[in-house]
Amino acid sequence: MKCYYHQDCDAVGLCKSCGKGLCDGCQTDLGQGLACKGHCEENVRHLIALIEHNVRAAPAARALLRLNRRTWVGVGLFVLMPGVFFAILGALDDRLRMIIPLGAMLCVFGLLALVFAWRLPHPPESRSGTEADTTPD
Repeated sequence: MKCYYHQDCDAVGLCKSCGKGLCDGCQTDLGQGLACKGHCEENVRHLIALIEHNVRAAPAARALLRLNRRTWVGVGLFVLMPGVFFAILGALDDRLRMIIPLGAMLCVFGLLALVFAWRLPHPPESRSGTEADTTPD
């Protein structure tokens, strides 16, 4: 690959911002990426800062997205309650009998979610003043 700016020179790398091939004279090494000297340096600095921020934030994001026991209990109850309501309403009113299957399906899904939550491993016992108090179960 040749340098974008000097077609007679071989490229030593690619600009992290625009992707152009760069020779030794046209590149600025910013530690975690190359940039076009005088053109893309600020963009590459911003990209490097964004990547570093995302790497630092990834563990917290994974912890927030993890579906734990409390989440599954909430989902189960959230789905089970309207399922029971629809099933009872359909059983009490002849005009609404067609919603009984919907209520039954919601009840089944809600119960499955509660069973799944019950089968998840219990979180470790927490001790006051330790890191275990701050971790979600």
